[in-house]
Amino acid sequence: AQSITLSGSPTGGTWQSSNPAVATVNTSGIVTALATGEAIISYTITQNDCTASASITVTIHPIPFVGNFNAPSTVCAGDSIQLSNATPNGVWNSSETSVATINSNGVVSGISAGETTISYTVTNSFGCSNTASKLVTVHALPVISISPADTVICPGGSPILSASGGELYEWSNGMNGGNIMVSPSETQNYTVTVTDSNGCMDTGATVVTINQDFGISINGSAGIEPNIACLNDTEYIVSFFINGGTPPYWIDETLLAGNYFESSIQNSPTFSFTVSDLTGCTFSATGNNAPCLMDCTVIAEFNTLNNLNCSTGFEVNVVSGPPQPPVYQFSLNNGPFQTYSQFTNLEPGTYAVAIQTGCGQQNLGVYVHDPLTVQVQVIPAGSVFYGNATISGGTSPYSILWSTGATGTSANLGALPGIATVVVTDGNGCVKLINLTQNGAVGIAQPPNDLTGSFTLFPNPAYGFFALAAAQPLPQPADLFLYAPIGQLIAQRRSRFEQPELFDTSLLPAGVYWLALYYNNQQQFFKVVVHGSR
Repeated sequence: AQSITLSGSPTGGTWQSSNPAVATVNTSGIVTALATGEAIISYTITQNDCTASASITVTIHPIPFVGNFNAPSTVCAGDSIQLSNATPNGVWNSSETSVATINSNGVVSGISAGETTISYTVTNSFGCSNTASKLVTVHALPVISISPADTVICPGGSPILSASGGELYEWSNGMNGGNIMVSPSETQNYTVTVTDSNGCMDTGATVVTINQDFGISINGSAGIEPNIACLNDTEYIVSFFINGGTPPYWIDETLLAGNYFESSIQNSPTFSFTVSDLTGCTFSATGNNAPCLMDCTVIAEFNTLNNLNCSTGFEVNVVSGPPQPPVYQFSLNNGPFQTYSQFTNLEPGTYAVAIQTGCGQQNLGVYVHDPLTVQVQVIPAGSVFYGNATISGGTSPYSILWSTGATGTSANLGALPGIATVVVTDGNGCVKLINLTQNGAVGIAQPPNDLTGSFTLFPNPAYGFFALAAAQPLPQPADLFLYAPIGQLIAQRRSRFEQPELFDTSLLPAGVYWLALYYNNQQQFFKVVVHGSR
């Protein structure tokens, strides 16, 4: 409530309001307005039993209405907030203009951290005024620290930029967080916006500069192309010239006299050398000994071995491959390795072939051995016996001739006991000759200790081939050696004589040859007269 002070003369009188609901007056003449309206304020004094009074009419005008503020009570230094009041035409004021200012439109601008009272005063046509106020707090901006500040890096470098002073960090490259790794390809400015717990934001910046003067290269190439001198498959020497950068140069922290480097003998499949210059920038020269490595690819073919047009096995012919260690070795079906590339006297079947080279063991593939095979079953029938031949492998069609003159897979072989022969020829001219002995007994008789009469060589003279047949298969293999007229060994093999052993003489010069047979600590020699093919 507003008040005015009245004075009366002479002093010592009494004051009185005609309308105390509108205005009151105290003994000192202070009139306090309570409500709009009029009140007569009188001053009465009595002296010498005489009373006198004076009065004045006081009019109480209404005070203007001032509403509450509709705005936040905090602002960041350097930012602004908008204040408003429902009562127009008022006057704004800040109690601490060093903390915050306010313009005529109610815009508060934060200056520095602290507090200020913002007031809004409205005065009506009667000169009556009313004021509303609000305490506004100004928060300081976050104090940002960035490290490193304006750094210089080497080409390909990836520095870590760190910022502090707030709670949230947003970088100009789109990354977030207090620590980020950057990999600029050229000089780059990085700014970070930091927000603290009060929501106040500020920005900081740093510059990452690329040391463009470094630019080290190897042998003048932007790539890594050193010279590699191969000493052998595993040892080599690396050398190169260093170009660019700021001399002098270091290799793995060893100072070079110039810009040429030659390594010691290297044994590792890969190499790595760190090149640095006077600026401290580094360059990695890395690579491998690929120029020295051998090509381990093996190209091989399987050639079928024939004896008298009959497949007896195969030979591995290596067309190309790595160096030999010192010679290639070969294996069948994971068996032991051998230096011979030929595999003969094989049973029909499938054989996995492997080779051992300077690069180690490799699989070459599979060879299918399907030779001409003849099996004859002798069946007694009263006083005679019959032969049934089962033929597989080789190349059809087959020609079958029995010693009785019969053809076909079955034949009457005559009376018991008896000896018969069957000759089977396939489409390639492969001949299989089988001697049959039937004495009516069950099982296979053991050969006699005396070899005489146990083996038959035919035809003799030989025109293109001859065969050695046993009266019956042997329990253990016998060793055969064929010698030329001058005593040179020209063929050898082992056999249990499950079928006659055929020898091809079509390429042998005419003359007298000797076939030696060794079995069970016994030996027998056969004289063979070889003529040219008919």
